[in-house]
Amino acid sequence: MKAIPKLDTFRGEASLLTWLTTFCLHEVSAHFRRTGRRGHELSLTDEVPEIAAALEVLDSQGDDPESETYRREVRQLVFATLDRLPGRYAEALRW
Repeated sequence: MKAIPKLDTFRGEASLLTWLTTFCLHEVSAHFRRTGRRGHELSLTDEVPEIAAALEVLDSQGDDPESETYRREVRQLVFATLDRLPGRYAEALRW
C-alpha cells in the first residue's frame, strides 16, 4: 500500500517488478530499524556440506560436460526443493 503513492518516483529504468521489489526491501529494512529487531541469518552451507560442495562446483568456471551435468542436476534439486516449500517462501527465494 505504501508503494502506490510513490509510483510517481518510478522512472522506468527497470521493470516495475524490480522497482516494487526494491521498494519492499527498503520498507522491510526500515521496519527492522524502527523496531530494533535484526533478521536471522541462516547458513545452510555450514549445516549441510552437500550444499557447500554444490555451491563450490557452481562457482567453478568449468565448461566441460561433467560440470554442466552437475550444474543441471543441482538446478533440478533447487527447483524440486522450491516446489516443496510453502508458496510464499518459495516465491521469496525465486525473487
